[in-house]
Amino acid sequence: ANGFYMLSGDDEKGQKCFSLATDNEQARISHNHATNFIRQHPLFNKRYKIDGTSLEITDLYTRSSYKILCGTKGSFTFSKEGINGSIFVDETHVVNELVMKVVEYAGASRRQPLKMQLSTAGADTQGYGFKEYEGGRENIKLAGDGGDFDFRLLHCEYSISQSTSVDDLRDETKIDSLIRSANPSLGRITIHSEIKQA
Repeated sequence: ANGFYMLSGDDEKGQKCFSLATDNEQARISHNHATNFIRQHPLFNKRYKIDGTSLEITDLYTRSSYKILCGTKGSFTFSKEGINGSIFVDETHVVNELVMKVVEYAGASRRQPLKMQLSTAGADTQGYGFKEYEGGRENIKLAGDGGDFDFRLLHCEYSISQSTSVDDLRDETKIDSLIRSANPSLGRITIHSEIKQA
């Protein structure tokens, strides 16, 4: 939804948007939501064109595009240098750090670029996603302490403490509160009973 909004909602001519994930399959899963928005609305069908093979979306009025980027190592690193636009990363905790370094300044020449990353923190405490998570937390702490924080970074976190024990998870008086803390879509997308069972 955010990628689709940035494609046209900012009213920037020639906007470039990218769905990025660690592999093509994951990127297509995320990107398919945007293509489904278009396919389900008759007015959108007149304004947008979807390439049947690549799933690239073109806004015919603004000549803007929304494409898939695959975040694997190798040729990606060199072939994607110089991309320019807004990036939407799915499952940041498994995206390669070198790949993210290549696209770090993707929006440098855009008026209002957006880089949005969605993920769990993941179990790899040395990986890119976990470092981003820690950086977001540190930025919030700096802002609260009156320090030199990055005002362009919005870190939204839904979590339970990493020190939560297995006993806490099994405690009937605590589990419901823990589930609510870590699941912002509870009752809309995720089902309480399924999470509790898991």
